[in-house]
Amino acid sequence: MHAIDAHAHLISTDAIAELQRVLPDAAPRVELRDGETWIVFPNGRESGPIPAGMTDPAVRLAHMDATGITTQLLSPPPPFFGYRLAAEHAAIHSRIVNDAARALAESDPRRFAVLATLPLQSPTDALRELDRVWSDSAVLGVEVGANIAGTALDDPALEPVWAALDERAAIVLVHPAPADGPQYARHFTRNIVGNPADSTLAIANVIFSGLPDRNPNLQWVFVHGGGFAPFQIGRWDHAWRTRTSLSRSIDRAPSTYLQQFYFDSLTHDHDALDLLARRVGWDHVVLGSDYLFDMADPDPAASVRAHDLDRATEDAVLGGTMTELIDRVQRRRA
Repeated sequence: MHAIDAHAHLISTDAIAELQRVLPDAAPRVELRDGETWIVFPNGRESGPIPAGMTDPAVRLAHMDATGITTQLLSPPPPFFGYRLAAEHAAIHSRIVNDAARALAESDPRRFAVLATLPLQSPTDALRELDRVWSDSAVLGVEVGANIAGTALDDPALEPVWAALDERAAIVLVHPAPADGPQYARHFTRNIVGNPADSTLAIANVIFSGLPDRNPNLQWVFVHGGGFAPFQIGRWDHAWRTRTSLSRSIDRAPSTYLQQFYFDSLTHDHDALDLLARRVGWDHVVLGSDYLFDMADPDPAASVRAHDLDRATEDAVLGGTMTELIDRVQRRRA
């Protein structure tokens, strides 16, 4: 089976070196501590220890082989979105990050493809970067933050970007942006609560703004199993039925939108993944690992196989459904 990991991050030391050369004030630095690699960002945030596979393609490929992953869709981790940079710097930042991912994909097109990042704080620059990278067939879509430095995805300024992505039938992987508010300062809640909360809010904004109706060709993929949305969608439907402000904004129940999106398998819990599948159907669940942070699933295919699905359903989750999404992109590109 062709297994495709839709949620796989890349940290490129080549990109970091280029950022240090071109945008030194915006560039992270690599530190070795007791033989382990850490990434330190200009705002003081630290990521680490970074597994070798995040920066070493040979180690990454060996891990993919060991876990039966044929292809990864490469995307940057959130600190590399650059959404708080000035527009002119953000455009350069996105170009450097994207070109590093494209270079790895070009080195082994069967094993790697790219979800590009865009400088969404400047829609004009985002459209320019999308046009630049779209000539590369390895680029299948984009990864966007669940918010753009606090700006919601349904902000009217982003409408031209969604229209351009819709025209391309692009895959849009929505990933939580750093949840750095003071309410998330303790107990690692920035990640364990803030990340799924970010995704949940993004899904709500996308649905209640009617964004999918205006852009029906967009192929939405939400990571971390859609955050809390699958569990709370009944509350959203109830609000839509009882609040006229919501029923005026969309003419069908929120749950019907949820069923047209796609969600990665990274729930960290057997029952939670079952609930997601009951809500949206196994045909709307795709493989996702969060490669390879400590909050990742080191063997996502095994986690799916633990559900004892029939062969056709299992094959769809592991790679068949994502192959269909990729084929739509390439047909539109042709």
